[in-house]
Amino acid sequence: MKIGLSAASLYLYPLRYTFRLAKELGFSGLELAMGPEVRWRGGCYVRELSQEYDLPVYGLHPPMFSGPQGLNLKELLPRMVHLGKEMGCRILVIHAPKVTSLEGGGSRDLEAILEARQEDLLLSLENLALFGEEDRGYLLGDLHELRDFAEKHDLHLTLDTAHAGTFGYDLIEAYEILRPRLVNIHLSDLRHKKPMGGWSYLQTFFQHHQMPGEGYLPLAELLRCLKRDRYRGPITMEISPFALQAWWPGRVRRNLKRSLAFLREALS
Repeated sequence: MKIGLSAASLYLYPLRYTFRLAKELGFSGLELAMGPEVRWRGGCYVRELSQEYDLPVYGLHPPMFSGPQGLNLKELLPRMVHLGKEMGCRILVIHAPKVTSLEGGGSRDLEAILEARQEDLLLSLENLALFGEEDRGYLLGDLHELRDFAEKHDLHLTLDTAHAGTFGYDLIEAYEILRPRLVNIHLSDLRHKKPMGGWSYLQTFFQHHQMPGEGYLPLAELLRCLKRDRYRGPITMEISPFALQAWWPGRVRRNLKRSLAFLREALS
């Protein structure tokens, strides 16, 4: 199976170091987020690193920090398409838009996504996370609605295990719902306890996206289902920098080794 590392876990690390570390630890590829260095150096530099370290770039993800106004997909998606083609990746990952209706004009984000569809790139919608009860009102937070929307518009899907857990989905049920359009998996664990304050970034870093085996999600069972079904897309380890203790390179290496060992044991 393709076991990839999300560079979002090492968002501010130099790209060369991230490629070298992933190669040394035995990952089979990377998913890149549009961090500062990706935007500054461009897709051709990423392709050179990919060839140098013999590590494919499986996908491209939007920036991790969107600012107070959020992401403008009308501007972002054409840049992602251009970068994706330059670096030779196959999948563009976009969080499903937070909309309450798909009728009429829908939203600018939906329009931007449909306009960005490319024959040689798989545009993959990632299932939403639940940060507060108000998020249950978003139509595409429902996995059945998300799958049906993807099927209708020939889009693809990324299953984020931690996000599915926040909505209370049984993880195997979530996989079965999205399976017909599934091309990518973001693998991480989820803790029960929410951090104080309720700020979404605190939940993302300290409750969601935890190291496999350090939460309550049945990740080993999911991995066995993927093996049984001969899933061929990447399994992308997307772990919070705080869970990895990213401020200390030695601990990053140790924690990524532990996470890889968890995956390999489950798959064996």
